[in-house]
Amino acid sequence: MRMGGSPKAPASGVKRKSKVPLTLRDQLRIVARNRAFLFVVGIYLCSWMALQVTQNVLGFYLTFYFQRADMFPLVLLAVQGSAMVFLFVWSAASRRIGKQAVYYSGMSCWIAAMAGLFFLGPNQINLAIVLGALAGVGIATAYLVPWSMLPDVVDLDELETGQRREGAFYGIMTFIQKTAVGLGIALTLQALEWYGFNRELLPGEQPAQALLALRWMVGPVPMVLLIIGMLLVYRYPLTRQRHAEVQAALAAHRASER
Repeated sequence: MRMGGSPKAPASGVKRKSKVPLTLRDQLRIVARNRAFLFVVGIYLCSWMALQVTQNVLGFYLTFYFQRADMFPLVLLAVQGSAMVFLFVWSAASRRIGKQAVYYSGMSCWIAAMAGLFFLGPNQINLAIVLGALAGVGIATAYLVPWSMLPDVVDLDELETGQRREGAFYGIMTFIQKTAVGLGIALTLQALEWYGFNRELLPGEQPAQALLALRWMVGPVPMVLLIIGMLLVYRYPLTRQRHAEVQAALAAHRASER
């Protein structure tokens, strides 16, 4: 990835404005001017929407494709248990190899799991549990990496403006998260209806195109979103080296203010 030039600290003597409550409009105006934050939003939306799509159809996928609704708790445990463990693993790894490298590694595991779930036959439920655990390895990075990028974005904003405005960035991210959840549920259910999916039917009664739609929703659809997220990470302007430069410039500026 190409690096920008060395960051410039605000001129000495810059007075930091006192904190005042910001309206949603003010927060949107602040974050819209921060290019690195817009990348973080895109990365977060891609991974979070992929998670929402998969999460919303997983129960239907097990119930109607495998006809094994009883396996839902076990598959869910495999996914969530793996994600919980790898939150700690990836957190430690990010300090050694960087957040971008961790994101690539986690997303690769998740994409491999989604591809496997798409190609599974209806009698391969045990393999579905294994793939669920593999997906959890990647899902952990969806929780960890975008949120861990936010403090870096706040540092850059402070360097460029002389103000510490983390409230605006975290507030918008929380708003985006809630919006993505509702949008993911609505779009997923609507897409399934277009393909004739009917939750009132018994297992074995769904039309073939509805079963195919379920497989697409746990496979290619989230895979495309995750690949887009990886491309955004590749183009993300606030790399590990760039952030180190930002922190050094901030430290120098703060020392000059004492």
